[in-house]
Amino acid sequence: MKKLVSSEDTSVSSIDQKRREHSHISAWKDKDEFQQVYNQIYRSPKSDTASREQALRQLKVWKIRQYRQTPISVQCTLAVLEVQVCDEKCQKEGKEENVTEIRSLYAGAFTRFINFITESRQESGAGRKGSMADRVKEVGIEGFLVELRHLCAHSSVSISLDVFRKSAEYCMKWLQTNFWDRELESIQSCDSQQIKGNTLGSKYVEDLKYLAQIYDIVTKALHKGCKTLSGAETELSPEHFKLLQDHCKANKTDLLNSLAFDVVHYLAEKIQLPKCPETVTTVCKTFLNCNYFLEAPAKGNTQGLARIHQFFIQTLVAEGYVQTFLEKLLEMCENDQEQVDRRMGARYWATEIALAFRLLKKFKKLLKTLPHDSFRFSKREHTRKMSKKVKALYQNKLRVDLQNTILIGMSIDCPWHLRLSRSYLMERLLHVNEYTKDVLPIILALAEPTLTLDQRELIESAAEKYTVNYLVALNEDDGSTENDTKSKNTTAARKRDHSQVYTLDDVLSSTEPSGKRARNQDAVVSCGVWNQVNSDDMLDWAKCPLGRLIWD
Repeated sequence: MKKLVSSEDTSVSSIDQKRREHSHISAWKDKDEFQQVYNQIYRSPKSDTASREQALRQLKVWKIRQYRQTPISVQCTLAVLEVQVCDEKCQKEGKEENVTEIRSLYAGAFTRFINFITESRQESGAGRKGSMADRVKEVGIEGFLVELRHLCAHSSVSISLDVFRKSAEYCMKWLQTNFWDRELESIQSCDSQQIKGNTLGSKYVEDLKYLAQIYDIVTKALHKGCKTLSGAETELSPEHFKLLQDHCKANKTDLLNSLAFDVVHYLAEKIQLPKCPETVTTVCKTFLNCNYFLEAPAKGNTQGLARIHQFFIQTLVAEGYVQTFLEKLLEMCENDQEQVDRRMGARYWATEIALAFRLLKKFKKLLKTLPHDSFRFSKREHTRKMSKKVKALYQNKLRVDLQNTILIGMSIDCPWHLRLSRSYLMERLLHVNEYTKDVLPIILALAEPTLTLDQRELIESAAEKYTVNYLVALNEDDGSTENDTKSKNTTAARKRDHSQVYTLDDVLSSTEPSGKRARNQDAVVSCGVWNQVNSDDMLDWAKCPLGRLIWD
């Protein structure tokens, strides 16, 4: 929230007051949410207990969101309002036997209220000296409330319930004047573009576009067999060659391998991209606009392509970009509006990245059977030259073609991995098509928690059958025969028995214990502030911010 300068500040207290004209992280998502809670507490009729209960629930959500950073005034409001709501409900229900309990609740609320105020003054250094009464007087609270607090905490004197109720009203009025009204007047909502450091800025974006363009040109020349600038002239367009020539002059080298390494190294080390949510997405989108990067595999020119781009993929892994990069590749495969060549290229690279992580798991498992003192992880692992011993293990033990396979790890304790949840995999299954059906079985092995073999086989079979049926329908419209369609499937798909037609319901139930889906359709179960809902509603709570309703 951004603080605005107000012409007049009538509050005596400076508790929870933020610096003006600055953006601050708050427990409420925007001013409208703050206004709503304010209205429920101070603008709703006293007889409207339901509104005050809703405000109470929202205050608890705010406390969960900010935990120890929750404003003192919010904690004080929560302490007093909770007792008031409980008291109002008891009065409506006529439960006179709960008077003693209500007194105890009020006593605890006033004790916490004064403690919150005085402790905040001590921590800020404003009220470090003097008695508790002096400290609360500095913020405009009458001394009788301190006496009431002492009686509640240290005395056995029975205090009238009317005294508690009137004191609670006084506390709520003080909070309204010294926090709620002040904040409501001074705060305003702000979006991500207004927060300093939350966006990359045009300079970084232009630098990334230039790096991606140079990288695509250099790797294209390398893939065509060129080693130096002079040999690339016949393989590149005049515009691209001129751009590469200027880049070589600026970097004082004409060796293409060195140029490709320098571009990736500059991306990782020199450009110093800001650590904001937009950085990872922008880097991935920019490099996915490289034409030859996706064009070459789409045309079947994959020989040596993995070796050329291995350092780039390793850098994406080391910098934490590869998860988003893979997700963007799969999005391209699933996007019907995307060009066919780009979808085919995205399929190739998604498969290669998934295979690289699967191969890393096998390599680490192999190292456990060997003396691995020399196979320790280093933060600079992606920049190290692969040793002869590591190459021998990949070639002889794992039967890997080093020219056409991406290798991302060389140590037993390499921490790099993909975070592929079951919910993400199930979502990919719902969008399976001819471009993702071959990638899906590979990433199933990387799921967390690990799927059993039976679950994986059932999901793979369902995905293949779903794709076969989809392709048959398309080819029937085109006049093709079913035999022509089946010939396009993989060898593994032909070996399976497709006599049973699996549906998506079969797939969704394959990873759940028997009877669980039936139990999900029972009555709604209340869980404090939230309610448990039927899984068929397809609510993805993993993407819902803490304390937010997904339909808001």
